[in-house]
Amino acid sequence: MNAMGRRDRARALECLDALVREGEYLPLALSFLSTQFRTALAAREAGLKTAGQIQSHFRAWACRCGVRERSRWP
Repeated sequence: MNAMGRRDRARALECLDALVREGEYLPLALSFLSTQFRTALAAREAGLKTAGQIQSHFRAWACRCGVRERSRWP
């Protein structure tokens, strides 16, 4: 995810290739990536800048939706 955030396409593809070579179940890896993108997009649309703001935003969202808090969020 860091490589994609830096727009380092070559490194991002290397990481994906490593996951595939190690036998990672590709639909699961892609599902994880899509969740990360949706979270990043929601944070951007909400105008959140810091990690603390993002954590607070999604913690409040989870409470409104009735999601139990996990030990680490998000």
